[in-house]
Amino acid sequence: MTRWVVVLGMLVGGAAVGTTAGAQLMPPHKVPDNSASAVRASELATRAAKAELVGDPADALKLADAAIKADPKDPWGYYDRADALAQLNRIDDAEASYRDAEKHFADQGDSWGRSIAIYGEAHAMAEAGRCEQAQPLYERYAAYVETADARAADMARRYAKECVGRPARRQ
Repeated sequence: MTRWVVVLGMLVGGAAVGTTAGAQLMPPHKVPDNSASAVRASELATRAAKAELVGDPADALKLADAAIKADPKDPWGYYDRADALAQLNRIDDAEASYRDAEKHFADQGDSWGRSIAIYGEAHAMAEAGRCEQAQPLYERYAAYVETADARAADMARRYAKECVGRPARRQ
């Protein structure tokens, strides 16, 4: 439960998604994997997300890597890793990790998680000033969520347009 609160806080505060993104795409209701490795990975991923929220991306990266090691099938470790890498301005590495997260969410049939992985990658590219990469990702996100959440799709398309000419953020 803590994990969802942390992720929602990150979406609202960190990615400027607001309450629109994911408003109708919801996390799947499934029986949690209670194996020791899955529980450990979940704990580490939650700690990684909390480290991101308090502005410690280096610690978040270490925790996310540990979560991936504990359970390589759990997408949250990859997602947290991507966010931490983006905050550390390691954009190419973040891009790969967002794609890993998206793949693992898709493998689990988690469309909500997949949508935030796509959005996260788009946002990271935009923040890095890589609008040529961000724009098609925003469009991909918009196309993916459009039937479930038209407002989120419109928001993503607006962000894609606003990205044009945006300078790269400074460290």
